[in-house]
Amino acid sequence: MRRLITLVIVLISTLCVVNAQDEMKVSEQMARDILSQMSNTVKSYKAFRMTFSMTNENKRTGSKEKTTGVLIVKGDKYVIDLPDFVTYNDTKTVSVWQRKNNEVDISDADPDAEGDLSPSKLFCAYQSGYKLRLLGDRKIGSKTCTEIDLYPTDKKTNIIRIRLSVDASTNAIQRIFQQMKSGDSTTIDIEKFETNVSLSDNDFVFDVVSHKDVEVVDLR
Repeated sequence: MRRLITLVIVLISTLCVVNAQDEMKVSEQMARDILSQMSNTVKSYKAFRMTFSMTNENKRTGSKEKTTGVLIVKGDKYVIDLPDFVTYNDTKTVSVWQRKNNEVDISDADPDAEGDLSPSKLFCAYQSGYKLRLLGDRKIGSKTCTEIDLYPTDKKTNIIRIRLSVDASTNAIQRIFQQMKSGDSTTIDIEKFETNVSLSDNDFVFDVVSHKDVEVVDLR
């Protein structure tokens, strides 16, 4: 009788584990489908401009800093405009203009470099290197967003998790939250998203001619 009871308990426990694993697989696939729709939506735009606010915080030190910026994208070309510096990437060269020092560092573009913010990395990072967890819907301002956590499979990385909030009605990213082992966290809120804006290839190259007093540091 005891053996029968033990077998029943083992069977029930096994079924619970299997069901939990199945639910996790379903949840991860649903999250992957949502992010795939988001990625495909972004890729369908010829060019876009994204205005955002960024909050950097460290709960250990109590520091908190908020800034605003603009990201413009055309294909794999992009410009990130922040108060202290502007990064230009035309897929061939990367130019970082430091406004305060009036200095621009120019180097060869490397899509495999750590910190590269090309659109393929921004909106397709979920495809490899992360485990996904679907959290459900949450109101961010007036918008209903589906939240998804990404956990890196590489334990050596300093990233603990990335949380993406996707607008349920437009499939557009509304918020990006990144938590680090160092205690630092970054929250990016999308304030405005303009699609199919008119941009030329010259918009993604730092214009040395119009900045005559700039100090050029060529690292190529």
